[in-house]
Amino acid sequence: MNSKSSSRKNFHSIMARIVEQSPASVVITDTKGDIQYVNRRFTEVTGYSKTEVMGKNPRFLKSGEKPPEEYRTMWETIISGAEWRGEFHNRKKSGELYWEYASINAIRDKSGAITNFLAVKEEITGLKKLQEELTAAKDAAESASLAKDRFLATMSHELRTPLNSIIGFSNVLLKNKAGNLGSKEIDYLARILENGKSLLTLINGILDLSKVEAGKMELDMSGVDLKELIEGVLAKSEGQIGGKALLLEASIPDTLAPVHTDRAKLEQVLFNLLGNAIKFTDSGKVSVIVDMEPQTCSPVRINIADTGIGIPGDKVELIFEPFVQADTTTSRKYGGTGLGLAISRSLLKLLGFDLEVKSVPGTGSVFSIIMKHTV
Repeated sequence: MNSKSSSRKNFHSIMARIVEQSPASVVITDTKGDIQYVNRRFTEVTGYSKTEVMGKNPRFLKSGEKPPEEYRTMWETIISGAEWRGEFHNRKKSGELYWEYASINAIRDKSGAITNFLAVKEEITGLKKLQEELTAAKDAAESASLAKDRFLATMSHELRTPLNSIIGFSNVLLKNKAGNLGSKEIDYLARILENGKSLLTLINGILDLSKVEAGKMELDMSGVDLKELIEGVLAKSEGQIGGKALLLEASIPDTLAPVHTDRAKLEQVLFNLLGNAIKFTDSGKVSVIVDMEPQTCSPVRINIADTGIGIPGDKVELIFEPFVQADTTTSRKYGGTGLGLAISRSLLKLLGFDLEVKSVPGTGSVFSIIMKHTV
């Protein structure tokens, strides 16, 4: 035997071992689909020995769950000489069902005629089980989300409606048109009104935060005159100052270009940030400063700076968590739910903006709405 023949024989021997020891099932059939060869992996997966399957059509593995038309499509594909790929849900000798992913190709002789079909199959039972579990988890999550949406819709109506009535009638009674209410009754009504408003604010905050987290918050985007918006928010916020020696001021460029955003959402964030600044500043000033890009006059940052109590460095990120404040004594002294900043950051992210804070305890804080990151 010459060296060329020996090399060819060795090559064929190696190829045979590779196929036999392949981690994938290998099946070779004739042109009628009857089995002529199966490798060791096939026998391991199906439980059938080689002698049990030789000369048989692989249809004996069918579980009966795959529609007949799919098999017809597969057969039409491979006899045309094209490759077919797909999944089988087959039955082992033991009766156990299993999934496998198969690639079936035609084998041709030197003249191009089809002589055999080659199927290479990989068992994917574990993968299919994982997919089913993920699908079930997804369905459960969607059901939970739907239930949450229904709950939010119900709470929005069932809680807000009676609270609005309490607040409305308290306002009517406080006018004391009949003049028959004493100072004690007036004081009680004022407390009912104040607590009713606080509870409504809390409910609105929880519902808003839940909507953002559920992806149900809708946006109404348009060109917004930022200077006009900020001046309006400042004017409405003056009533929160009370008897404090506190100055509200703004620094806004006259040439500021409109910003494309949701006016109501941005206004809500500005009210939250200004309200916090006023609440935690006993004296000094609260300033709203807008930075713009000189070339385009587009706003890039809105800074709300105060001269208030400030925030300790290790508490800065905590203040953006729902129902959390920098210090437990803060809520007792200043009130509040700890929802405002969490809602503000969530709304800003929804708008494509960000919220940052820099603070020095005892000196003040600067909350910055980042509308565009500068280089």
